Amino acid sequence: MEDTINQMDISDKSKKVYLSLIKRLNKDEFKFPLKGPQKEKYITEFLESYPKYSTKLDLLNIIIVIRNAKDLNTEKLKELRKTFQKNRINNNVQTMQDKKKDLLSLEEFNKELDKAYEYCKWGTFIINYLWINYGTRNKDVDIEIVKSKKAMKEHPEDNYLHIGKTSITWYRNSYKTVATYKPKIHIITDERFINAVNKEGLGKILSAGQIGNALRKHQLAGMTEADVFKLLIDYSYMKEDTENINKLSESRGTNIETILNFYNINKKEEIIRQI
Repeated sequence: MEDTINQMDISDKSKKVYLSLIKRLNKDEFKFPLKGPQKEKYITEFLESYPKYSTKLDLLNIIIVIRNAKDLNTEKLKELRKTFQKNRINNNVQTMQDKKKDLLSLEEFNKELDKAYEYCKWGTFIINYLWINYGTRNKDVDIEIVKSKKAMKEHPEDNYLHIGKTSITWYRNSYKTVATYKPKIHIITDERFINAVNKEGLGKILSAGQIGNALRKHQLAGMTEADVFKLLIDYSYMKEDTENINKLSESRGTNIETILNFYNINKKEEIIRQI
């Protein structure tokens, strides 16, 4: 199966993902039933052993990719994929409903942000300011603070906060969906943010290692970036602010359908419309 993937006309990144999924299937003793009347039944029963629908979908997708490459029928497997996708969304709706009662309100979050600034927790303030104002992910706030644009040229694929005379420019060159939404630039003139960046000083904000681990100490009241984004979507929904939801979609680099299915804790889609 590895040879099939390596011969595909796809990016090296996609090949790496596909090969890792095949490795997972081999490790779990999946036998590729590329032919035979029992193949759909076997695949369905095999995938049902995984508790998370995200895992089921990842593995089913690579099975479909392999079968397509072999010019074998995948219609029934595609129907199974639709079922998994629907079940995943339904499960996520319940999770979001349960999560809502644990989230801070926007007012409460901003009070925690004020405290971070008051107690001179500059890194914490910077990260959460960016989350609450731009709705971004963890990877986006893996940032280096610089004064010279020359320093940015050495690693143009990284994220930077460039200190200017009257503003901070945030260069987002590395984030989850950059291939689709392209690098983004934000000019920030908020006085507290400018002061916090200058006080934090030059260099990386986060310590070396896994981004998620490094960010835990900066979370306000345990709020992850996903929690903050759900808070923003919930607030916009309550205000029936469709325009802001679309702005957050563009800023985060996430389409409206994804926001609707995975971040709208009210699960009300009538006000969410793309402009």
